[in-house]
Amino acid sequence: MSLIGSQLEAFAASPANEMRAQSFFRQAVFVMILLAVWISTRPFYVAGESGEPPAGDIVNQLTFSSLAVAAFLGLCLTDRRALMPMAQPSYLLLFVWLVVSVFQSTYFGISFRAFAFTMIVIFLAASLFALPERFRQFQNLFLYATLGTMLMAYFGVIALPHLGKHTDFDPFEPEHAGSWKGHYDHKNIAGGAMATFAIAGLYALRVERRKLGWVLLAGGVVFLYFTKSKTALALLPAAMLLGYMAERVRSLPLRLVICVGPVLALLALTLGGVLVPEIADFNKAALKDPTFTGRFDIWRYGFEMLAAKPWTGYGYEAFWQTDTTLKGESRLELAWAVEKIIHGHNGYLDVALTLGIPGFMMVLYVFVLKPVLDYHQCQPGEDNQKLAGMFLMMWLFIALDMCLETYFFRRADPVWFSLLVAVIGLRFSAVYRVAQSPSPDGQASATSA
Repeated sequence: MSLIGSQLEAFAASPANEMRAQSFFRQAVFVMILLAVWISTRPFYVAGESGEPPAGDIVNQLTFSSLAVAAFLGLCLTDRRALMPMAQPSYLLLFVWLVVSVFQSTYFGISFRAFAFTMIVIFLAASLFALPERFRQFQNLFLYATLGTMLMAYFGVIALPHLGKHTDFDPFEPEHAGSWKGHYDHKNIAGGAMATFAIAGLYALRVERRKLGWVLLAGGVVFLYFTKSKTALALLPAAMLLGYMAERVRSLPLRLVICVGPVLALLALTLGGVLVPEIADFNKAALKDPTFTGRFDIWRYGFEMLAAKPWTGYGYEAFWQTDTTLKGESRLELAWAVEKIIHGHNGYLDVALTLGIPGFMMVLYVFVLKPVLDYHQCQPGEDNQKLAGMFLMMWLFIALDMCLETYFFRRADPVWFSLLVAVIGLRFSAVYRVAQSPSPDGQASATSA
């Protein structure tokens, strides 16, 4: 064997080099997961440019399937206990109900494909908390992936304005012309994403990453402003303030009032306004737009359809954009054309339509109540508290935004993924304390994030 060959063999056989290679692999998978969701496999795609979105994106399917395999291999190199916080009865019960929803769906094929893809995305979100070797690594990778995603959005606005902004040639919503959207396909998705990135910037400031923190916070807020997404603009400061208040109280009832109360109050103003005449009257007296830009008509239609299948719903992702709405009775009296609506602009109502009332109640527990319970049980330590505080603010923003938009179970939607990261992050914060250094055997600690 040549001298070079023997040196390469010795290098490859080195335990230290093997550990570094494993660590690099896990870090690379971590970053690729975040970028695949937050940037997507088809950035700057213009919805409707070919008539309708492709029925099956093979690039998307291959990318996320490959990432799931890579994440599984990465997890095999870590402590097997790392994902134990996900073993929750409420999570399992919701999973079972989702399976039931798929098999009783009005359109089994649609539901099954959507369910399979969504489960892959949920697995990828959970794996983020086990792949990094230590807390500082998790923090760096998360913040810099956030920065990279934001820079991509700004690149679209500056270098590709015909793609990075809505234009007059939008076949469905030309009224949004001029609104920034970056590499996303709609200003509301861009607005939701930038709000969560701004929260990540606030977290960076709190952990003394000042330059990075100001870039993320200011960059996220400025981009959000130019998306002209009024809901996200109003809810971001509210989520930050509520998160700050929740951090400073120690009583669980008070934390529930601070965090869950606003979500229930906004649901009462929105969906409650459709069902309760007194709330509708209050909205007319107190709000400039009591219909929430015509959403009342969508919600009224949704409640009418829910009444026909209250217990099972129509099946996972088997309501909007299916023959149920596309070939249903024309409703000319509605402010929105039902056949063009891709979702009901209220995640909670859409969950009820697809999963039925039992599924709606499970989602309320898993995604609204349990995150606050997990936050209350956060492990002691400054690093844990600050990280959990970021996840709580992200959760608060998206949970409130869900009263006017839909993100639940939307496959690889970037805002839905951020919600998953926040909810799972709070679960991990309640079980593990973050570790500043690797475990003695070189494996990633179960407390890595």
